[in-house]
Amino acid sequence: MVVLLLFVFLPAVSHAADCGALLAKAKKEFSIIRRQQMLVEALAVCPSDADLNYEYGYALERFRKYDEALSYYRKAISLRPGMASAWFGIADIERNRSNLKQARQAYEKGLEFDRNNKRALARLNEVRKKLGLGPYRARRAKARAVVAETRKQAAAGQEKKRLSPLLAAITRLRVRFAPNSADLDLDAMDVLAVVVGQAMRRRELADVSLKVVGIAGDPELARRRAEKVRDYLLGNFAISTGRIAAAARLLTSSDKGGGVEFIVSSP
Repeated sequence: MVVLLLFVFLPAVSHAADCGALLAKAKKEFSIIRRQQMLVEALAVCPSDADLNYEYGYALERFRKYDEALSYYRKAISLRPGMASAWFGIADIERNRSNLKQARQAYEKGLEFDRNNKRALARLNEVRKKLGLGPYRARRAKARAVVAETRKQAAAGQEKKRLSPLLAAITRLRVRFAPNSADLDLDAMDVLAVVVGQAMRRRELADVSLKVVGIAGDPELARRRAEKVRDYLLGNFAISTGRIAAAARLLTSSDKGGGVEFIVSSP
């Protein structure tokens, strides 16, 4: 009888699914226990909804189920990389666990998308103080250093003397990944944001298209790396889809490890 009821109920919910409405209904529920159950039911219907994944992660965090909460926060970010609340959720958990470096990185990432969040800024500066660092500045010193170095190299390269410093910075950039991984870490996202994302929005590069080339010994891994970088850039910056393509190539003896490189061409 139970199995029969499940088969009768689930298709009806799926047919009338409105993920936003399911979330709104769950958030109105006074009982924390019941709200959590409603979120579970909503996720069964809308597993790829970023807001639902975040809210369920938050519910788990309140019960101190930190490992599970992190997985849902990360799922929300994979669906919507610019979701500041999910980055702050990760940061809060890492802070509670005394993982200060990870907390700092997540707070700073979240503040890229929600610069005026006073609570996150206060907690970030608290973490930075414990790490022996000064107050947070909106543009990270490491990202500034990458831009300065790439522009310096572009100016010195005779073969690039007619190329815009911004394009030279992009073509010289190599994004590294952990072995056998296609996941971007926080530092890689920061460099991509400053060197590629912001540059592609500049008027002087309005007619430039970009090919993201993944590099790995495994062609499938190379493809996934390229697509991960492409999707991150398209999801977080006002760049039209046709301006960024993904490609892959196998690792060669001349490469110093796998990753992603960029090829620039004008249409």
